[in-house]
Amino acid sequence: MDLKRHPIGRAAVPEGACTHRWEADVVIVGGAVAGASMSHALAEYGISSVLLERGDDFPEINRGDAIQPLTWSFFERWGVLPYMESFGAYKLHEWDFINPRVGYLGTWSFTDLPFKFNHSVILRHRNIHRALYAAMEPRRDLIDPHRGAMVTGAVVDGATDRVVGAVGTIGGETFEALGKVVVAADGPHSKLREFVGIGVEQRYTYDEGYLMLTIPKPDVPELDGRGIRYVGRHGLIVLIPLDGGEDMRIPLQIPKGSVGEWRAMSGGELRHQLLVRAPILEHADTGAALGKLSHFYNVAWQHSDAYVRNNVCLIGEAAHTIHPTTAQGMNMAVLDAEVLAAVIKRCFDVDGVSDESLRRYEQGRRDTNATVMETSHSQGLHHTGSGLWHDIWGVRVYRWLEDEETKRELSMRIAGLRNPTSKDMNILDYDLEAVR
Repeated sequence: MDLKRHPIGRAAVPEGACTHRWEADVVIVGGAVAGASMSHALAEYGISSVLLERGDDFPEINRGDAIQPLTWSFFERWGVLPYMESFGAYKLHEWDFINPRVGYLGTWSFTDLPFKFNHSVILRHRNIHRALYAAMEPRRDLIDPHRGAMVTGAVVDGATDRVVGAVGTIGGETFEALGKVVVAADGPHSKLREFVGIGVEQRYTYDEGYLMLTIPKPDVPELDGRGIRYVGRHGLIVLIPLDGGEDMRIPLQIPKGSVGEWRAMSGGELRHQLLVRAPILEHADTGAALGKLSHFYNVAWQHSDAYVRNNVCLIGEAAHTIHPTTAQGMNMAVLDAEVLAAVIKRCFDVDGVSDESLRRYEQGRRDTNATVMETSHSQGLHHTGSGLWHDIWGVRVYRWLEDEETKRELSMRIAGLRNPTSKDMNILDYDLEAVR
């Protein structure tokens, strides 16, 4: 095989023999939740992977906290669930919707889901990340993770132009990782996606973003096993109990370009702004809200033009970004991994590895992802409407909370139960013995 190394960024590509050379069935570039989930999904089918993650620690970031019921079922199947529970996974059954001026609007719930899990789970992104890696230890014969691995180049088969691996540096040394398939889980600015020439469509530009705050959870019954969404003229604020129910995440809708003004507020000024939107925070200690860990989360809706090209398969934010209102982004990435793993298994057993056979993954996921993104977009516009009109007239659109059939359908969608899995798509519905 005539292997050539090509840079995928500004950093230099190693030349000559590398210090480390790793081989597996699949090379995964990007080892956050999407990439780590990909390793577990592959291991379920006995498929080995090399997992390359540039970060050498588990960063504490304020995003990706909500695990929906379908995703939770995958984590159970992969043996990850006990590790997540050990890190304090918090069950959330219901959401109350409140307008500070008008009052209580209604409750939306997972309680009546026709599914084994009738709740979402809230867990810090860092702890989701840690749990996925802790669960790799019993599967190290199939999962070979490398943290601190900076990928600087792609390895290409000169005869076919197919990407078959990655090169880079780790701990001051060089590495080369080779596989039959390469998965790009390297985020919204994916260098692998750019290298293989897959474009991205910007579907919508939002005027708002979220200042993500963390405070101690107030000891009030309204937040036991449930979250609250306050909507109205001042914009959305969401109260989400975190791991073990001790802390609380607060996504606070603010206009783009205003983050500096918010960060410059005194503790008293910030508290006033929070109480205007969420009066229940009168019972909370908001003093450390900005100092404890906060960042501005930009909102984007993008969809890549393709999911597969030149033996590279995109998952997670390398393929799509989404409005966070319905908490679907991370869950979409996990379902991407679940479906792609089954497609790769089929390629190895039946169809052979080619862009044509790998596109079964794109065919199974692209339209579903588009529907989820459309739903999240419309819900995002719905919940983030602001101004006086929202208090006077806009609350009428929340009358769906009085319609049990509408609420049930939305619950099914957000839980992920309308999204076909690899089993639903019959990807592995073949007689392997007959094939052999």
